[in-house]
Amino acid sequence: MKISQRFHQFECQVIEINEHDDNSIFEMTHRVVQEALGIFSNIEKFQKFIEQNSQLKTIFEMSLTNIDDKKKEKNLLIATNALQRNKIPAEMKSLMDQHVELMRSITKNVKHREFLDEFMRKEMEIVITNTFGLTSPNGNEFGAGIFPLSSFFNHSCSPNVMRITVENKLVFIVSRPIEENEQLFVCYRNDFMETSTESRKAELRTKYNFDCVCEACIENFPLLIDIKSTSLNKISPEKTSTQQFTEQIAKAEFKTNCEFINKNSKNFPNYEVCNLIKRNQSLLEYLANISSSFSW
Repeated sequence: MKISQRFHQFECQVIEINEHDDNSIFEMTHRVVQEALGIFSNIEKFQKFIEQNSQLKTIFEMSLTNIDDKKKEKNLLIATNALQRNKIPAEMKSLMDQHVELMRSITKNVKHREFLDEFMRKEMEIVITNTFGLTSPNGNEFGAGIFPLSSFFNHSCSPNVMRITVENKLVFIVSRPIEENEQLFVCYRNDFMETSTESRKAELRTKYNFDCVCEACIENFPLLIDIKSTSLNKISPEKTSTQQFTEQIAKAEFKTNCEFINKNSKNFPNYEVCNLIKRNQSLLEYLANISSSFSW
């Protein structure tokens, strides 16, 4: 049975439970569990596989090339199951119980129900911790997913890697110079250019259960609007619009911006470099939207 058909029997009930909560976490968890069930012919084989692979492995320990699709799906299931997870917030536990009971209803076997209960709750904690949003070039989120490799990025409010969506994939691109052995960081929520230190730290504590100690938080980087312009003589990127661009012009500007950022990042954050990092994000999203191959 196809996954879409498997999930369809729950879809209306999932939507009904979520109707007043505007929360996609549980819907995504159902899909993850249904994907997992779809790999195996029955719950017993699924449970046996999970128990045999209880010693968690990360995606770095697996090969995802030159293997058949079924093996690849199993490896991705193991890798997803190994991701870090946080407890579901107390205010969401009642809703979680409803979704777990819905999943348990697919079987009357007591042991299978207990297994699905435990697996479902664990996957919810993984989903709430590791979900990445998929955004269109205009900034609207059109979907979300779990990407086991991407989940290994740690957070910084002053990231050195930017993330864009290309169709239904995540693409990560360096945003400013990185020293040898320097760690790569992405931003989980809002960066220092847009949101105050206090607000960022509070949101990260609530959403991800950690106190951010990144450079931007420790040194209390100012908002972009509060950073004074220097004498670097770079034209403000707001003066031109991506709507006027062709693919060739956009790529040329991106390259020029990168050269400028590379030469002037020593005193980061400075106004011009911060502006161009944001500009490059827009250029990349524009290029991803107009180029199906996103090749350079």
